[in-house]
Amino acid sequence: MATASTSREGSVLAGTWRLVRVLARGGMGTVWEAEHLKLQKRVAVKLLDEDGRDTAACARFVREAEHASRVESPEIVEVFDVGAADDGTPFFVMELLRGETLGQRLRREGRLSPADAVAVVAQCARGLSRAHAAGLVHRDLKPDNLFLVDRGDDAIWLKILDFGISKATRDDVGPSTLTRDGVVLGTPHYLSPEQAMGEPLDARSDLFSVGTILFECLTGQTPTQAAATYEAVVVAICTKDTPDVRAHAPGISPDLARIVARARARDREARYDSADALLSALRAAMPTAVSVRTGRSSSADAVDVGAPTELAPTGSTWSNRRAQRDQRLRSAFALGGAVIAAAFVATVLVLRAREPAPRAADLAPRPAPALSMRVVAPADAVVRVDGVASEGRVVSGVALSEHEIVVELPGGERIVRRVRLDGSPEIVVAAHPSAPPAVPPASSIAPALPPPVASRRLQAPTATGAAPSASGPTLQLKVDP
Repeated sequence: MATASTSREGSVLAGTWRLVRVLARGGMGTVWEAEHLKLQKRVAVKLLDEDGRDTAACARFVREAEHASRVESPEIVEVFDVGAADDGTPFFVMELLRGETLGQRLRREGRLSPADAVAVVAQCARGLSRAHAAGLVHRDLKPDNLFLVDRGDDAIWLKILDFGISKATRDDVGPSTLTRDGVVLGTPHYLSPEQAMGEPLDARSDLFSVGTILFECLTGQTPTQAAATYEAVVVAICTKDTPDVRAHAPGISPDLARIVARARARDREARYDSADALLSALRAAMPTAVSVRTGRSSSADAVDVGAPTELAPTGSTWSNRRAQRDQRLRSAFALGGAVIAAAFVATVLVLRAREPAPRAADLAPRPAPALSMRVVAPADAVVRVDGVASEGRVVSGVALSEHEIVVELPGGERIVRRVRLDGSPEIVVAAHPSAPPAVPPASSIAPALPPPVASRRLQAPTATGAAPSASGPTLQLKVDP
């Protein structure tokens, strides 16, 4: 018996797009593989489900699809067209992808290597930077909405899916979905505190979700994994600090642990203020994992959302012929460049044959100096460095790196300082209260007196032959002792 979803198989939308088969079912609609009737171009078409076709849902579905299509970023799925079926059902057309979601990868492998985790989150941050600049906030970032494109190599190529589309109420959900009062709310583990409390959202809400995704990629679980109900998850998100990621993955570097803690700070003012700032921090922590990508993927890179192991069929379309021609031109240029490079290298070797070879020690890369700074604070205070509690009260990192120090005093007072590691041995954030200094005795502060001057009494000279008079005048002569 055909369902409402499969009954559309073979139908044509807007006289252009023929539906071939169902690929996936999402929160608001069903994703189909389709093809352009004239160009035979394979695409993905998302149709709004019939149980969500009220006026507000239809308007939001179309509006958000139009907004996402205006974000020019290779990290965001490209939208080609938007329209309505003959029965009024809204749909939009997007590029067809081959690969799997990050959620599928994590469920299969458990966790990612630190390099792969940073590569995934860096590309996500790059796409969010473009979207936030366009005034859009995703609001539903999670591993199942991040697609890892299979391009035939081991490189990670990420696409953000369902951009800006809020999840609607459904009954056919998986076992991982939590419910409250019979209403499906989706997986809440990636909500920001302000989103969980229904407050207005900005771009920093997406950054909290990205921090949660990075935590899960590194450890194989979310920070709130132990919570079994929606209420328990919300309470944990709104009241508990992020646990140190190194407690679950000891091999993680301190810099990467600080990035996770800051991205998931409960106070949005303490988070990174933009996706670009998060991307810069990731690049500084692991530069080799943050690649540079430009442009959109071509039609030859189309992928199938519903079948990770099935490759898209090749044909004799103009796009394929152009791709083959470009490949031949690239091969010719590469061969010519290789010949020129070989000749140049041979010439250099001949000219430098008599030069002594450089020592390995001179060629070894010099790591950036690592510095540390001790935090001086009361013994009963809690010291946090970049959002992570520091029992040793030491700030560590590369030279000139900036860090945030928070000292929480027993009375509830919080003192926040930002420092730069410039070689200073310590920083005093809060000093111990001490008694006023004692006043020294007067004798210890009296100025020193000069030593006594010795004197000698001399008789004034008298007339020749006369005896000195006992009562006559005398002279005082000072003699140094």
